[in-house]
Amino acid sequence: MNMRSEARISQLLIDNNLEKNVDAFQIIPFDGYKFLVPLKIGTPPVPQILVMDTGSLLLWVHCGYTEGGERSPYPLYVYSHSSSYIEDVFCETPMCELIMLKGKCGRDSNRCEYTYRYVTGMTRGNLASEVFTFQSPNGTDVTMNKRLMFGCSSILSKGANRVSGVLGLGKRGGEPIIMEDSTPIGGGLATVCHTAFADAGQDDIIKKKKIVVLGTGWAGTSFLKNLKDPSYSVQVVSPRNYFAFTPLLPSVTCGTVEARSIVEPIRNIVKKKNFDTDFKEAECYKIDTVNKKVHCKTTQPNHLGGGIEEFTVDYDYLVIAMGARANTFNTPGVVENAHFLKKIRRTVIDCFEKASLPSITEAERKRILHFVVVGGGPAGVEFAAELHDFVKEDLAKLYPALKEYVSISLLEAGDNILNMFDKRITAFAEEKFARDGIELKTGSMVVKVSDREISTKERSTGQTVTIPYGMCVWATGIGSRPVVIDFMKQIGQEDISIIFSKADKNNSGTLRVEDFKEVIQDICERYPQVELYLKKKQLKNFNALLKNSEEVAEINIEKFKKLLAEVDSQMKNLPATAQVAAQQGSYLADCFNRLQICEANPEGPLRFRGTGRHRFHPFRYRHLGQFAPLGGEQTAAELPGDWVSIGHSTQWLWYSVYASKLVSWRTRVLVISDWIRRSTFGRDSSRI
Repeated sequence: MNMRSEARISQLLIDNNLEKNVDAFQIIPFDGYKFLVPLKIGTPPVPQILVMDTGSLLLWVHCGYTEGGERSPYPLYVYSHSSSYIEDVFCETPMCELIMLKGKCGRDSNRCEYTYRYVTGMTRGNLASEVFTFQSPNGTDVTMNKRLMFGCSSILSKGANRVSGVLGLGKRGGEPIIMEDSTPIGGGLATVCHTAFADAGQDDIIKKKKIVVLGTGWAGTSFLKNLKDPSYSVQVVSPRNYFAFTPLLPSVTCGTVEARSIVEPIRNIVKKKNFDTDFKEAECYKIDTVNKKVHCKTTQPNHLGGGIEEFTVDYDYLVIAMGARANTFNTPGVVENAHFLKKIRRTVIDCFEKASLPSITEAERKRILHFVVVGGGPAGVEFAAELHDFVKEDLAKLYPALKEYVSISLLEAGDNILNMFDKRITAFAEEKFARDGIELKTGSMVVKVSDREISTKERSTGQTVTIPYGMCVWATGIGSRPVVIDFMKQIGQEDISIIFSKADKNNSGTLRVEDFKEVIQDICERYPQVELYLKKKQLKNFNALLKNSEEVAEINIEKFKKLLAEVDSQMKNLPATAQVAAQQGSYLADCFNRLQICEANPEGPLRFRGTGRHRFHPFRYRHLGQFAPLGGEQTAAELPGDWVSIGHSTQWLWYSVYASKLVSWRTRVLVISDWIRRSTFGRDSSRI
């Protein structure tokens, strides 16, 4: 069998004026009677593993993202990414009429389609021609100087998904494989058809690149859902084995929506991927960038035995999507006494149950039922509104004697709440909260939190004021995790002097404004936030900013650094929202899906270090709008184009948008059911 296969390969090489010695090319025995051939297809070349079949005629590969069956576990050949792919086999050509190919005309085109059946599976697609490159054991690639006709398979059954495709070397009776010029080769040898595909051990032939994803939040989950290229091995590491739809967390805290309705087990997402994907419930506490390892420790309860287990995970590519943690601004007592948004519901009920006891004095009852929300951003405002509705619509009926003691305060260090929204929304929210009896205290910076009192420094008077409370909710924003801070220190920041030297081509140490014109467009492309800053300042380009800074014909490196530092101090980071993280995850997945073609044809900006271009364009955030639920079935919305809407109708827009953005149909049905349950029966106040 092996001798016959080698004879066919040898004849193939002879007809292409290549090496005549078949030993120069790699044929891998497998299971004693199957032979696997590593080769590459297309431009840029994509590595593939094909089963050698001396009993069939068709050479076919998995082609593009398949419409049926399952995908190959090997790097995906996408015909639209190859510059040498030609769909030039039509119905009237002799190749299409070969009986064994069962060729026929396409329904909507004149292209030649085929259906090819094996004992263990079938494949269906259309004929085309492409450039093939064979590989030798020593790593040498030899590209054939004649194009091969091949089957571009778009539909595969389960039995045909274990390898990249089949290399048909001709069948009994002398029918050849088909060359671009219809030259027959290798006919006349008695052959045996291999009817089965390889079963295991193929990862040793083509080693997949390993992607480690840290985190199962918005960015990590978006990356997993949008990654389609099966040529990677993906390892997900997170202390949470679920994805949480965080925009609905304020609704969870007051029982409008159940907690399990907004979470999706991450393994439900992992199992839907048709390539090697695994999940480990553990926390990454250190990243070793030198050895490309992440150090992890388990987070399972201690009662399971064995203590905390530590392990390392190797990576080729690392996706850091760990999210952030609540930012306490190092305020004393916050961690010990304040509640973060994810752990509130039980405490609200505890306060009401405690206040209903007969031994509680009236002053103590007022303190226990005083709910203080620190932070006037979207999360704090939405929780205050949800809590007000919870008390007014549900708890007031269950605890009628306590209604008059309940008070809600919202503390904000700035001048206004919702300062990232349009001023019309801010004004409406402040007026509505005043009508609802929610006390707004702006210009109040929290300096200390004890178990019974909050200390604030009032900006208007400079005095420190103490506020008694029963429950304090901390919603002031988020900060980076320690492991991410350590990672950023390891990789460092790019020295802006590199940009200066790129523009200073004559190494004079000074830079004329005119010299900078050659790199200005690339700088704005590399740093999209600079372009946004210029637009906000109504400056056409960076040259105008240079002239606006100082009326000089040229600047040195120190002036250049000072200028960029001024720009950097006035630019804002992208908001740490679900919308931004989801877009970043989707962008990164698209980069990995197009990695092979972008490595051959980089599309990004010029490199300041080294030569050439970056593989990809930098991430550009597209703002789609934002919501601010204000309670009482009223919501404010700010959409692109200076479109602002406030009221009951916007609440229905909020319902529809959030329902559509939920990660699965399971969570979508559960959340909608919770909304219906709440409107029909009210919120649940039980503690389980």
